Amino acid sequence: MFTACLILLSGVATAGVINGSVWYDQNCDGIRNSNEPGFEGVRVELYKQQVSGQWAPQQPYYTTTDSNGDYTFGDGNVGNYKVKFIAPVGYLFSPAGKDSDASTDSGNYGFVDYVNLPHCNYDVVWDAGLCKKVCKEPLTQGYWKNHPDAWVDDPLTPMDPFTLYIGNTLYDGKDALIGVLKQPVKNDARMILAHQLIAARLNIENGACPETDFDELMDIIEEAEAWLAGQENKVSPSDSPEAIAWAETLDQFNNGNY
Repeated sequence: MFTACLILLSGVATAGVINGSVWYDQNCDGIRNSNEPGFEGVRVELYKQQVSGQWAPQQPYYTTTDSNGDYTFGDGNVGNYKVKFIAPVGYLFSPAGKDSDASTDSGNYGFVDYVNLPHCNYDVVWDAGLCKKVCKEPLTQGYWKNHPDAWVDDPLTPMDPFTLYIGNTLYDGKDALIGVLKQPVKNDARMILAHQLIAARLNIENGACPETDFDELMDIIEEAEAWLAGQENKVSPSDSPEAIAWAETLDQFNNGNY
């Protein structure tokens, strides 16, 4: 693939395209056979290494695969990048090292080894295969708050399973997210929603399945994340009925009733 250089007003050239495909690996062998289709609607997140050496999500930092299972990121900077695939409920990643690049030990999310984009016209392809799996029971936000050892960390990376913005504050590690769970809600719709949202994301990472439509649940999670990112100050529950409705639905999922 050839990507033309775009020179910004700053004089910095854009980097190449990060793209790839996710497919349904029906026999879970890590090899994409000709009869195995692409997997639509899989969330893929983009991370960049900072000067400090830490990894941080790009903004906007995720996309979803299209009807063919394909995704694409275009970014305006060179540097070290990697992507994270989020497995839908009921699926795990097929073995890496063949046609699949997603390394994982949890089954629910997979990182790729990072790559350096040194200049424009340098494109990267990362693919992932998904297999069906048996679902686990969800756990409440109180359980996740009081059992930090149950949180799943990928040993291949220094990152925790996911990140969360509340206003302009980024919570990007297990300790930070547990800190959110331990904050009293104090009649703040942001904290009410954040507690249930964190638990729901952990349950999905851990392999829990909703009793209803998974896409509907993920829509609620994405809407809730976007809402939280736009709320810098305390919000009264009476002023945010939609956020409270999201929290109630996520609470039902976390208690096995959704």
